[in-house]
Amino acid sequence: MPKKTIDHLQVLRCVAASMVLFGHVQHHIVSREFLNKELFVPWDVVYWGGGVDVFFVISGFIMYFQAKDNFGMKGAPQTFMLRRLKRIVPLYWLFTSCMLLVIWQYGRYVVHSDVSITQIIGSYFFVPVRDPYGTFFPVLIAGWTLNFEMLFYCIFAFALNFSRMVGITILSVLLICLASASEWVRGSSPLSFWCNTIVLEFLLGVLLCELYLKLGRWSIVTGLAVFSLGASLMILLKAAGIAEHYWLFRPIWMGLPAFILCAGLVFIKPSEKSGLARKVLVLGGDSSYALYLSHPFVIGLVSLIFIYLRLDDPRLYMLLTIVASFFGATLIYWAFERPIGHVLSGRSSLLTKGRVAPGKAQT
Repeated sequence: MPKKTIDHLQVLRCVAASMVLFGHVQHHIVSREFLNKELFVPWDVVYWGGGVDVFFVISGFIMYFQAKDNFGMKGAPQTFMLRRLKRIVPLYWLFTSCMLLVIWQYGRYVVHSDVSITQIIGSYFFVPVRDPYGTFFPVLIAGWTLNFEMLFYCIFAFALNFSRMVGITILSVLLICLASASEWVRGSSPLSFWCNTIVLEFLLGVLLCELYLKLGRWSIVTGLAVFSLGASLMILLKAAGIAEHYWLFRPIWMGLPAFILCAGLVFIKPSEKSGLARKVLVLGGDSSYALYLSHPFVIGLVSLIFIYLRLDDPRLYMLLTIVASFFGATLIYWAFERPIGHVLSGRSSLLTKGRVAPGKAQT
């Protein structure tokens, strides 16, 4: 049976999720009054939120990799969207519902606990709605990235109605138009959220996949050197004061380093050997979606434990939160995400059998 995952992409997903987790944990340490700040110095060598940019490049890569042979085929758009919804919706709806339950029971402990009915509806259907605080965050704040992902999926599905060349042209033009309008579209409509230059990072992923399909593979030494170059650019741009300040140019100061970072691992020649470290990193990639959605709950739980036990060591807080987040994500992946995925895959295959070629990569 042909392999359905690209291990190095799974490793990249693990890297991206780890960046987001580390950044959020550090933010909570700095903002929590019950922790002794004298024992902690934040490690801000890179913009840790850039894990999202890595995710977006990976997403563009895999969507194109999965559907590259399905452009212009009958039923391709419907099949593509069905697979994406099956992959994204169950876990997101679960944690959105959990967040609503937490707000209902423990709202006084939750930041941005005021929610509106329209915000709740928008959260479940991936439509950005302005919340009572004037922002476009969904009920589960981490879901803001999924609102961009779903936009990309819809545009990509539309592009599948055409030949590959025409479809990719349409995809590129629409995303570039959204990015170009980021400075003048304002108001409360979803467009004022979606018109953001960050959508160009999906195109970087599509470009990376096109290069992957046409070029040869690198040795592990070359690949790691390119990966290190991408990481070094992130560090240099952070040190230069560019990262986190010029948001209009985020696809340049974070998207391009993320592109290089991803290229470094993706182009490494596959190896038949799979050591323990590689297996752990791949598992981290498999459970990265669960990690991304669940870690805010783990952070909150660890905070409550520290308050109850009157602990104040931020180093212990960081260690326990990171370990618990990975453990919880792995458990959620094996106990919920993976079984639900298999069930839904079986049902969707009955609906789409014979329409398009199956996907070859996982995201």
